[in-house]
Amino acid sequence: MIRRLKSVLMGLAALLVTLLMGIAPVQANTALGAYQLVQQPALGHQHAIHLTALGNFDYHAKTAPECCNVANRTDDILLLENKFPNSNAPEHPDFPISSGPAPEGARGWMAVEEGQINPVTGQVDRPGGFLSDDPINSVDQVRNDLAVRDDWKANPTHVQEFEIVPGTQIQQSIVGPQINIDGSVLPGGGSQTQVLVPQGTYPSEVLVPVGPAKPIGE
Repeated sequence: MIRRLKSVLMGLAALLVTLLMGIAPVQANTALGAYQLVQQPALGHQHAIHLTALGNFDYHAKTAPECCNVANRTDDILLLENKFPNSNAPEHPDFPISSGPAPEGARGWMAVEEGQINPVTGQVDRPGGFLSDDPINSVDQVRNDLAVRDDWKANPTHVQEFEIVPGTQIQQSIVGPQINIDGSVLPGGGSQTQVLVPQGTYPSEVLVPVGPAKPIGE
């Protein structure tokens, strides 16, 4: 009787070990999958953040949280990545990138569409985070030197000049090339400044409009 009881207990122990060994890989795979699901969106954020920083916000269509805080919202970043899957890095890979605090009097220019202009002030008060270091004088300059694709800004009509709040962390680089939606190459090569604002703050907090937005070429 005792021998039979021992045999039954040993059989139950073996069955329990087998079950535990089968569950462990499932738990490990589930944990790994969850980790990948959380982490994977972060891998491509730079391109999406660049897209949100172009200042491509329609003043009449979006509230401030909707238009300006995309860089802090994973779901919106993934939507942008799906919408613009073939964008390159904003910086040209063959040129150095420098960063540091903005000096007193640092300025830049941003090409915008008419819908981005506040109809009351005549200024762009919801800017993106990238500025041209040189005055913008033509749409050709926007497309080629600044490599702004048609699906990022379909009809740039105006230029807004901004002064950067002194001490703001900035990154300066040469504009990298992009492929336009028609397959043409936008070479880039212009100089650009990116304002590096902490999470939870907007570029509008460190970019002060200088006068009203002006028609391109005026």
